[in-house]
Amino acid sequence: MSDMTGDGSSPQWIRMVEFQTKSGEGMAYAHFLYKVPDAYISAADVVQVADGDGTPLQQAGAASTATAVAAQGVRVERMVAPQVTAMACNGAVDEAALKTALDAWIEACNVVLGRLESMAPDEAARGMLAWTDEAPFDPASIGDMDKSMEALLGRWMSARYGHPQTPLGADDQKVLALLAAYGLVPQMAEGITFFAADVSALRKRVSFEPPVAAYSDYMSLRDSQPSVLFTDGGCRYPVKEMGTWAVQWERYLNTVPADSVYFKEGKKRYLEFMTHILFSDLPNTPAFPRYNRNRMEKTWMAALQSVALENPGTQTSTLITEFLGKIKANDNRLSAAYGEALWNKMRSPSFPRTK
Repeated sequence: MSDMTGDGSSPQWIRMVEFQTKSGEGMAYAHFLYKVPDAYISAADVVQVADGDGTPLQQAGAASTATAVAAQGVRVERMVAPQVTAMACNGAVDEAALKTALDAWIEACNVVLGRLESMAPDEAARGMLAWTDEAPFDPASIGDMDKSMEALLGRWMSARYGHPQTPLGADDQKVLALLAAYGLVPQMAEGITFFAADVSALRKRVSFEPPVAAYSDYMSLRDSQPSVLFTDGGCRYPVKEMGTWAVQWERYLNTVPADSVYFKEGKKRYLEFMTHILFSDLPNTPAFPRYNRNRMEKTWMAALQSVALENPGTQTSTLITEFLGKIKANDNRLSAAYGEALWNKMRSPSFPRTK
């Protein structure tokens, strides 16, 4: 019992509610769910019960090829429902509704995460790169949270965007922090507030043995940069910073095969930065503003020049230098013909340079 509850903890009654065996990698495994007061817990680990041929396992600590093989694969940290005390918020939200909605979200997420365990590490990594804020996570369970926490979302919007802003109370902050820990974060679009899946946080519940270098490098670079770049009709970051991030993605793209999903996803991010610094038509941060007679402003051009000078030898630097020469020869304007040719060049598989 102490192995389950931890040293020094009091004994607890644990009731088995599900038991399933499966074979894999020459071993048989037992998967189970159990219940403790106030929480449902899904075991993230597997319990080995016998070799594939029914031979009992060796004693703990004994080395064997079979146990070494079993240690490889996809490791998933399933979500465990919080204790009731973690959801207590002095009536800031309907705690029963919060529990119901959160239980549904946890169950839906664990289904998605659980599917990865049967995959090879590289297969699971490639699948996770396709995750978005909306998929593959159950939109119905997120919608249930939106409905249950509608008042909280309204207060969050007032605290973030109100005039004047109304600070959130400690209990509201506690609930939002709890939901964030479970991969749900508030967002607003076109005046509507809602919860979205925090894909970055959910991906961190999965690890691979052996590691998948291309995936790890992709996620490390992605996590080092902001996840939200554009809001309120404009870009939140300076041109030079956006250009520097584009160069970082170029360097990543040169480390992965051009026909891989890692290149495909990295190229999307690269084009996101490059499209803004060269072609932005966002009303609040346009590259060629109408108020300047569709001419690029000198400060924007200087920022691009800085990116090119600080990153010699990159195709991004070469392209920016060519771009600046073309628009300077056209009174700082971008011609339609050159813009189309440049866009096609950027989208081609040979740009940036790949192995």
